[in-house]
Amino acid sequence: MKMFLKAFSITLAIVIAVTGYPWQPAPAEAAPSTSITVNPIPNEIHRISPRFTVVVNGVNAPVVDGQYTTTILENGTTRTIKPDYLGYDYTTFTASPGETEIVIRCRSVISSISVSPLKLGITPVKVDDYTYKFTIGSQQYLIVNINGSKLAVTRDDSEAYVPALGAPGVFNVASYLGSTDATQQGNMLATAAAFQQAVNDASAYGTAAGGGKKGIVYVPPGLYYMGNLMLKSNIALYLAHGSVLRMTDDYSNYRVDFFKASLGSNGRNGTWWIYTENNSSNIKIFGRGTIDGNGHYFQKDKPATDPGFAAHLVTIIGTSNFTLDGPVIFQAPFWGTITARADNVNISNIKFFNSLDGNENDNLDINESQVVRVWDCIGIALDDNFSTKTWEGKGTMANWYGASEPLDDVIFNNVFGWTDHATFKLGHGAHENQTNITFKNSVTYSAMRAIGIEHVYGDGVWSGITFDNIDIENVGSEGWFKAWIDNGGGLGVGPISNITIKNINVRHRGSASWLKGYSSSAMISNITFDNIKTLGNPDPVTSLGELNITNTAFYQNVNFIPDRRFATLYRIQAENNNGLFGVDWNGSKSIKHFASNDTDAVGYQIGGIADDNYALYKGVDFGANTSDVNIRYDAPRAVRIELRLDSPSGTLVGSRDLAGNNNTWLQWNNYNIPVSGASGVHDLYVVFRVSGSTQENQLLGSLNWFELTRSF
Repeated sequence: MKMFLKAFSITLAIVIAVTGYPWQPAPAEAAPSTSITVNPIPNEIHRISPRFTVVVNGVNAPVVDGQYTTTILENGTTRTIKPDYLGYDYTTFTASPGETEIVIRCRSVISSISVSPLKLGITPVKVDDYTYKFTIGSQQYLIVNINGSKLAVTRDDSEAYVPALGAPGVFNVASYLGSTDATQQGNMLATAAAFQQAVNDASAYGTAAGGGKKGIVYVPPGLYYMGNLMLKSNIALYLAHGSVLRMTDDYSNYRVDFFKASLGSNGRNGTWWIYTENNSSNIKIFGRGTIDGNGHYFQKDKPATDPGFAAHLVTIIGTSNFTLDGPVIFQAPFWGTITARADNVNISNIKFFNSLDGNENDNLDINESQVVRVWDCIGIALDDNFSTKTWEGKGTMANWYGASEPLDDVIFNNVFGWTDHATFKLGHGAHENQTNITFKNSVTYSAMRAIGIEHVYGDGVWSGITFDNIDIENVGSEGWFKAWIDNGGGLGVGPISNITIKNINVRHRGSASWLKGYSSSAMISNITFDNIKTLGNPDPVTSLGELNITNTAFYQNVNFIPDRRFATLYRIQAENNNGLFGVDWNGSKSIKHFASNDTDAVGYQIGGIADDNYALYKGVDFGANTSDVNIRYDAPRAVRIELRLDSPSGTLVGSRDLAGNNNTWLQWNNYNIPVSGASGVHDLYVVFRVSGSTQENQLLGSLNWFELTRSF
């Protein structure tokens, strides 16, 4: 690819004149935002989405096509490539205070549309078959699901400070580059030298000024292919709307800072693209531009004979008092943004847009650092979204400045993630201690696992871990929660203790979750689950089984708030099972969760029940004795309900035949089942069988909840 710098024409701000709006709006209304600033798309590298258009308060907000594919001829053979492939589209804009009406038009008829985070309660309004709209009143980062295709829509608040070109201490990088005509030589050595000289001059200015001032490197709108850039003390790198820093296709333009053995069949070299000088301080990257790692090329689209290349796009290493605020960080070919042995780091308002077709392309990894604050960010990637790590100082970490450090005092607040792996995670990498780590007020859109506390590769001590006010929309094969200890790589094991999991809304539990220590000397201990609600039910749950945490070993001192362990009446929602089993008369599984249609409760119910189907509830505490089980059931036909311990054919402790309601559905009633011989903790199997005149090819109704009457 030819290396060049090319400016392109954009409008930095579009002011919308609002006429006819009442001087004093009604109390229920809010004034619309009067200034919308969009990010133009550099057509040399990106494409406008053919799927969607987005208009914000009457202003077209360009939508980046993140699903484009094409073919090229290479050595006489045609192959498919996906330039800048993400697996979703996105648009970004900045708005002054006030409401923004977002109008989305799709090229096909919209049959379904939803907006996440769901907790915001945004319901799009239909304009026509192809168009929906909704309004937001402040900064929000959203994922809109339209007919199964995803569109990220991000609104930023106005920038707190925009440098003025020509002001003292503001260094315009364009003046260092000379002509920006595309026919210029534009070699990378000259471009890299120009950027670095601008940084050097800005650093000298800020250092001489003293008092914590920074010289500012101003990057105006344009597309800049840039080499490695070392950020020095007392500088700020400002990326204006429409500015794009992009890695080239030719990694000979970059120095080699590490080797990652797990990438590709033979491993890959990698670089710290934009990085901090050792022992530096008082550095900032800000603005609404884009840091573009060209990651899909390095990982997927490179020629087959090319080993590929890895890069940290922003490497915050060996530095103090660092701020990263505002840009899009796009298409990382490896862990995109990292801290390493840094302190007093603030990261905010970042749109991490990585590919869902990549590998090891974490959005943000906080490594061996102290006093780190991350807030108001969205992260999308195939690999982990937001994590903390303390690795052994080898391989990728071999050239990090200084010696290994513990990780302490890290807070993630209001972050929103979508990944094939973990959304919020400690690990992997446990070489040093990790303490006082908090994730709060955050959302998992979709993940293999939402919350991960994964002590692997090291013998550090982990403690003081909090997850607070987390909304979990969808999870997969490793459940909503995974806490485990493993001797990965033979690097030792260590304990995890003092974990608080509170105010969690688990909309989808996924597969079995984990609470699995390694041994009696490397346990997970002192865990509190406080106000954990599942599947739309308003009442918190009070057992590992109801949380679907069933992959367990070597743990101790688990506490629940509220504590129902010794409650005489103990209700379990039917959907909080640990498995639904059986097929119908056609050999198809029909038993499943349905949204509740019972006026007595919200959440879900078990329906589609056929003969010999059953639901499993693990670790049910029957106390010293359970005398009765009361069930809430919709029985259109005669059905026999059996309560069995420890297997579908295990000890029968109670049963009842329900006569049915003359084939009439939605006739919910409470039924009592006398119980005998049930005490202690057992797996409970609720088994459903045809009874009376019911035929084997008829469904048997729905179960909403059951309630144990216990004594202790």
